[in-house]
Amino acid sequence: RDIRHMHVHPAVDARTWLDAPPSDDDDDDDNATSLLWLAGEHELHLVSVPSVAASAPSSSAAAQIAVAGDAVLHAQCSFHTLSCSGVAFSPCGRFVASGDLACNVIVWDRERHAIAHRTTAPMSVRAVTFAPDGKSVQCGCLSGEVCHWNLGSNELSIVDTRDSTVTCLHWQRVVPDAALPDDCVGMKLAIGDSNGNVVVYERQSPSDGALYRKLYQVLAHPPRPEERC
Repeated sequence: RDIRHMHVHPAVDARTWLDAPPSDDDDDDDNATSLLWLAGEHELHLVSVPSVAASAPSSSAAAQIAVAGDAVLHAQCSFHTLSCSGVAFSPCGRFVASGDLACNVIVWDRERHAIAHRTTAPMSVRAVTFAPDGKSVQCGCLSGEVCHWNLGSNELSIVDTRDSTVTCLHWQRVVPDAALPDDCVGMKLAIGDSNGNVVVYERQSPSDGALYRKLYQVLAHPPRPEERC
């Protein structure tokens, strides 16, 4: 989910809203409030609460707020609605790609603390990676799809469909300061699946009609033989 609503307290610098905000400087002790970040499994909330509740032990403060109903919600930032199952930094380090079991694939701008791009995968996401040029994101799904997401056009394409879950993806190592080919053409992408296979693809030119070409597949991690009596 995107940020549903946001009201930043004047005491909070919006550029650093993910950091712990300062307390409200109110001279009236009876009306003094404090700003708190309440973090859940999928969401982050900025609320103002009476200082008496905020100063209570952490184990009871949330209960007091819930019962008294005195908290004022200033911001709610919802992240993945189900478990985040893959993350990867962009080559420049500014962006982070993440995927979840609800089929969301999101690129976050960590400098602005905001969503930069978002799309939906065909099935629950198990792994994500950035292309070496930072222009696309690749993801692997629980149902075996290997997907290519063009961040410029926001188009998501299915590259291949495996017969088992894609558990990891990794591009070939890039030599420092080396010039990258346009659209990473000729570079290799390796994936692993839950059947123990390692598959290597080569990035193709758009004029070739296919985004990737499968170079080879090897059963690198064969299943253990069944135990016999």
